[in-house]
Amino acid sequence: MKKQVTTICICLLILAGSVHANQAEAPLSGLKIIAVWSVDATADGQVDSAVEQARSLGFNAVCWNTPLVCPACHKRDMKAFAIVCPLEKRPASRLQEIRTSERNLPGCDPDKIGPAEFYQYGGEPADGNHEILDQNLTCPNDPGVVQYTMEQIIASREAGYDGIVFDFVGYRNYHSCECEICTKKIREFSNKQTGISAAQINKMYFGKVLVELYDTLYAAAKAVAPEMIVANHIHPVFRPETMYGLNVNTDYCGITVSWFFKPHWPLEKVEKYTKNTVCGPYRHKHARGMPMIGFYSDGAYERDRKSGSRLKQEFEILKQVNAQHLLMCELGHILRNPEAADIVRAALTGNKEKE
Repeated sequence: MKKQVTTICICLLILAGSVHANQAEAPLSGLKIIAVWSVDATADGQVDSAVEQARSLGFNAVCWNTPLVCPACHKRDMKAFAIVCPLEKRPASRLQEIRTSERNLPGCDPDKIGPAEFYQYGGEPADGNHEILDQNLTCPNDPGVVQYTMEQIIASREAGYDGIVFDFVGYRNYHSCECEICTKKIREFSNKQTGISAAQINKMYFGKVLVELYDTLYAAAKAVAPEMIVANHIHPVFRPETMYGLNVNTDYCGITVSWFFKPHWPLEKVEKYTKNTVCGPYRHKHARGMPMIGFYSDGAYERDRKSGSRLKQEFEILKQVNAQHLLMCELGHILRNPEAADIVRAALTGNKEKE
């Protein structure tokens, strides 16, 4: 009898462990960040209300550059993230330069981007289109990038944030910087290569610059704020290697699997990118894939609103691929579209009705 009881206990423990493991591996059971920028943040009550609505949708982290978000998240056992842009334009920084042939592309003059151009704002250009980012960025080889970024991270830590999301790390023309420093460095790099084309050299060198910058920033961030979570959003796109994010050092790698703007990506592409983001392989074993889904619904972006059926299909792909983590943008646009809010809530909580 004693032996039988012991056997039953062991079986129950195994079963409990199995259930726990299955729960841990359930789709979308990990870090689910919602980014916010179109919600009014001028009053404490407004921020608190928005965070509560994010929680009711099933998100457990909010990325919002207002320190009011930190107490609102923490009292709900949610994480607060700040966006940090290492290459944003700042006084005395060396700005990126583009090729002469690119100076008339859409994005060069932000006031002259026409609707018919289907401009993508740093996402992958629509098939057949050529464009550049509608804002300039600091050159990744600028010597002040790391110090500037660490100042932003320290400020975020002191404000109470749990983590940061690196964004806008890339090239304005989506493939290179043509400044004097970069021109010199790629020439030196090219002299060490044999038997490969100029296009391959550009891809190798400028991809290496981005990866090494991310690696440097990650190490420096952990040195000044070891307790903070380091995440990123790979943007703008690096066209020679759209999945270069698999090589960067980070805790959570946010890779776009479905962009905001029309023409919306084919679902086959969404599925392919989601699989790559979730499954890797990542160069750093601790890095976890975090698919990013963009959603706009109104105002200047009303044309770009995804249908309810389309949004459901995107979440179904996340579940089929067993995505654990999610970065979604943007909360205000979701909340202002009841159909989208219901779909997100059902996908992330299983509840169709608002709490």
